[in-house]
This record gives sequence, C-alpha cells and structure tokens, in this order.
Amino acid sequence: MKKSMPERKREDENYFVGIDSPVELRREVLEASKKMVELLKRFEAFRERRDQKAMYIERLKKIVSDLNKMNLKLKTVMPRTNIKLPPALQAMAEKQAKKKASDDEVKQPASELERLEMELGDIENKLAKLRR
Repeated sequence: MKKSMPERKREDENYFVGIDSPVELRREVLEASKKMVELLKRFEAFRERRDQKAMYIERLKKIVSDLNKMNLKLKTVMPRTNIKLPPALQAMAEKQAKKKASDDEVKQPASELERLEMELGDIENKLAKLRR
C-alpha cells in the first residue's frame, strides 16, 4: 500500500514551542544539573566509606580469628591446674554463666503482639532500675 500524502506530511513537519523566558529556564536546568552533580559526589563519598567499612570489618574478622587461634594454642600449652577461684570471682563467673544461659533461653516471639509485650516489659524493667 502507498502512504497517503497527509500522513507523510505529518512526519516531515517540525513543531516549535515558544519559551517565555529562555534564560530563566536555562538557569533552572543548570541548577538542577549542579544539584545532580553534588548528589553524585555525595554518593561516591558514601560508596567509598561503605567500601572502607567492609575492608575494616574483614580486617577485624581476621584479627579476631588470629586471636582465637592464639588463645587455643595458649590453652593447649598452659598446664592444667586445680586451683579454686576466690569466692568473689567464683560468684561473678556463676552470674555470667546464668546470664548466658538465660540469654540462650530467650526465644523469638511468635507474633508481633508478643514481641511488643516483651519490649514493653524490658522498658518497664529499665524504668524500675532508674527509679531505685
């Protein structure tokens, strides 16, 4: 099929739109471009900080791993003794063991309501400690 003349004419026509204040529009476009460049600059700084943080975390993990290995070696090299702890240190060790056991027993709440009730209880306990 042949294209009719009116359809072809529409494709070739150029339309112009008048701009009331071209200087003002250009200024607004440049300001928007400036803001975009500043935003990209901030994002790059954020990305660099995020990469540094990841690097420091990896370094820390390696250091902790090395410390755990050294601690294990130290435990194997040190002689075993049957020395009893002083009562104050023994009470503190028992308290820490109980706290660790109670932390292990804390279960995940089954619903949002239970979680909120647990948080409310924690807040009330903290308020009670502050009032003493």
